[in-house]
Amino acid sequence: MSEKELDIISQYNEVKRANMDKIVLFKIGAFYEIIGNDAIKIAPILNLKETSKKYRGQMFPMCGFPVGAQSEYVRRLLENGFSIVIVNEKEISGKVKQKRERFVSDIVTPSISHLQEEFSYSQNSSYIASIGMLNKNAAILFIDISVGESFIEYCLPNRDSLMKKLFLYEAKEVLIKDDFPVNIDIFGINVIRISNSMICENDCIQNINGVQNLTHSEKMLFWQVLCYIENINPDVKFSINSIEKRYNHNQIYIPTSTILNLNIASDKIRNNNTLFYLLNKTLTPMGARMLKSILTQPKQININERLDIIEYLIRKEDLMNDIAQNLRNIYDFDRLIFRLINKTPNKNDFIKFIQSIYHSVELINVLLLERLFISEINIASSYGKQIFQEISSIIPYSDNIEFQDYDIPLDKIKAISDIIRDNIVLIKKISNFIGVIDTLYSLSFCSKENNWVRPQIIENDEIYIKNGYHPIYKSLFSDTKVVENDYISDKKNRTFIITGTNMSGKSLYLKQVGLICFMSQIGCYVPCSEMKIGKLSAIISRIGGFDAMEDGKSTFYVELEEIADMIYHADDNSLCLIDELGRGASFEDGLEISTKVLVHLHKYAKTRVLCSSHIYQITELEGKISGITNYHFKANINIHGTLEFTYLLEKGTAKQSILKEIARIAGIPEFFWNQDNIADNEDMKS
Repeated sequence: MSEKELDIISQYNEVKRANMDKIVLFKIGAFYEIIGNDAIKIAPILNLKETSKKYRGQMFPMCGFPVGAQSEYVRRLLENGFSIVIVNEKEISGKVKQKRERFVSDIVTPSISHLQEEFSYSQNSSYIASIGMLNKNAAILFIDISVGESFIEYCLPNRDSLMKKLFLYEAKEVLIKDDFPVNIDIFGINVIRISNSMICENDCIQNINGVQNLTHSEKMLFWQVLCYIENINPDVKFSINSIEKRYNHNQIYIPTSTILNLNIASDKIRNNNTLFYLLNKTLTPMGARMLKSILTQPKQININERLDIIEYLIRKEDLMNDIAQNLRNIYDFDRLIFRLINKTPNKNDFIKFIQSIYHSVELINVLLLERLFISEINIASSYGKQIFQEISSIIPYSDNIEFQDYDIPLDKIKAISDIIRDNIVLIKKISNFIGVIDTLYSLSFCSKENNWVRPQIIENDEIYIKNGYHPIYKSLFSDTKVVENDYISDKKNRTFIITGTNMSGKSLYLKQVGLICFMSQIGCYVPCSEMKIGKLSAIISRIGGFDAMEDGKSTFYVELEEIADMIYHADDNSLCLIDELGRGASFEDGLEISTKVLVHLHKYAKTRVLCSSHIYQITELEGKISGITNYHFKANINIHGTLEFTYLLEKGTAKQSILKEIARIAGIPEFFWNQDNIADNEDMKS
C-alpha cells in the first residue's frame, strides 16, 4: 500500500473512531468509499461489489459508488435505518496536488434527513422515538422535527408492546437509556443507547420549561431528543410548542395490535396490503400524514358531518377536479419551512414555497364559493392571503410564469425568509388545513371509485351490514369474485360463535366486519350494499398467533395479555373480534378460557363479540345463554373428491370433518393415514 493509501486509511480510522454507530462515506477522487466492516455489511444491501486493500498486514474490505450517485445511495441507506457521516475532500493550499485534507461535511440520520431535499427519501413522518419508564408503564415520545409534530404514547414495558408502537408509527430512530430493561434492537430501526452521563437533569428543566403539561419523566424524554440532535447537528432549528399526550379521551379505543391485526396501517412488512394504502389517494404529503394519523388515532367525531362533506364532494365532480388541480401544485409546507429556516435558502425551495402559497389561496377561493368549511376556511383564507400579499410585494407571482428561470436576488430571498420565520405558526395552520382538505378529497375519491355506500348513523346499538366484503382483499384480487356476507347484531343477538375448517373464511370475515365498522367510525363510505351503525367506543381484536420469543412469552401468554386488554376496555358500545382463542393451549385449557371470556364479554360487559373457534364444544353455549348464536362457513367435498369452499356464512355449527382432504392438498401422502398409531413392544423398548 502506497504512502497516499496509508494516509487515506489513517484519516478514515480517525473519523470512524468518533462515529462507531454510523456508516462513513469517504470521498476518494470521483467515488465515495465504504471501508472495513462497514463495507462487508453495506455491500449486499446496496448491491455493490466488494474489493479489498492491504494495510499493516491485513486486508481491508472496501466498496463504493460514484459521487454523482450520492443521493440515491444515501436515501437507500437511510431507508434501511443507517446514520451516515459524509467525508469530503479539498486540496490544501501550498501543498502538492496529491495531498488532500478530508473533513466531515454532513451527518445525516433517518430522522434528520429532510434538511437536504436530495436525501429526503419519504413523504411519511420521520419520527425520533425517545423511550423511558413512567411509573409502571413505558412512555414513548415521538417527535418529527421536520414537521414540528410530537406526541407521547404509553404501553406495557415489554418488547412486544414497544415494537408494535415503533412499527406502527414507523420510527426512524430510537433513543433509549443504557439501563432500560428491554432489548429492542432490530434491523431497519436505528437504536441509539444513551448513557446517563449524557443527560443533565438541571439543564433539562431549565431548557424545556416552555413545553407545557409535562411531568419530570416526560421532560427527560424530550431532553434525550434535544441532546441527541445537539450532538448530531447543533445548528438545527425546529419548533415544538406542545406535546400531545395520547390517552384514550375523545378517541375510539383501538389498541396497536388491532390496527396491525386488521391491516389498518403498516407494520413495515405488509405496507401495500393495508387500509391506509387503499385509502391513500392524497395529493400532498400533509394529506398523507393526516390520513395516517386519522387511521392510527381515530377520534370521536361528528360522523355525519364528515359524511355530508364526502357526499357533497362525490356529487360535485367539477369541484373534485378543481381541488385536485390545486393540491397537485402544493408541496410539503412543513418540510419546506424546516429547510428554509435551517440552511442557506435556495431558489428551488423558494419557488416551491411561493407556488404552494399561491395554490393554497386558489384552493381556499374555490371552497369559499362552495361555502364549505366556513369557520376553518375564513381563518385559513385570512392567513394565506396575508402571507401571499407580503411575498407578492417583494416578488410578483403569476401561475403562468416560468419561475424556474426567474432570478431571485439575495436581498429578496432574505426578505422572504424573514416573512416565513415571522409567520411559521400561521403557515403551519394553512398546512394543517390543506391536509384536512386533501384527506377528505382522498376519502371521497376512494368512496366513489369503489362504489362504496354511506353508512347510516343511528342512535341504538344495532349494527347492520348487508352484503359486506373485505375492501383490501377485493383490491388485491380484483379479478376474483368476492363472496359477500351479512353481519346483523342487536341486543337479542350480540355474540356470534363461528366454526368451520381452516381456509373456509372465518378470519377474513372477522377482519371484514372489523374494517367496515372502523371505516364507518372515521366518517368514510363503506364496502357493502347497506349499513346501519351507532357510535362505537372501542374495536378490540385478538387475531393471529404471535410467539414473542424475545420476551420468553408463548402464543397463549400473548393471547391472554390481549384478552385482558379486552376485558378492561370492552363495554356495551364495543366490538370484540376473537380468532381461535386457545390455539396455544391444551384442549381443556382452551375450552375453559374460551368459555370464560365469551360469558364475561356477553353477559357482563354486554359487548358485541365475533369469535371463531376450532373447539366445537364452545358452541354448546347457544341455547344456554340468550343472545349467543352459532354460525359456520361450510366446506364440501364434491363428487370428484376435491374440496370446495362456499365462503358463505350460515347459521348452525360446522359438522363434517375434512381433515384428510386438507392434508392431501397440503401434500401429506395417503400411506401416512394407514400407518399403525400404536407402538409395538420393540418400539417401546427402544
